[in-house]
Amino acid sequence: MQMLYKIMTSDEWARAEREGVFEGSAVDHRDGFIHLSAAHQVRETAAR
Repeated sequence: MQMLYKIMTSDEWARAEREGVFEGSAVDHRDGFIHLSAAHQVRETAAR
C-alpha cells in the first residue's frame, strides 16, 4: 500500500483537527480536487 501525503499549513491542520474534517485548502478548492503527494514528491511539493 502506498502512503499519500497532504502538504498544508499549521492553521489548516488545526482547523481540520478541531472540526474533525478536512475539506481542502484554497488551492484545492480553486483546482477542484485535493492535492496529494506520494513520498517521492513531498520535498518538491513543499518547496513550492
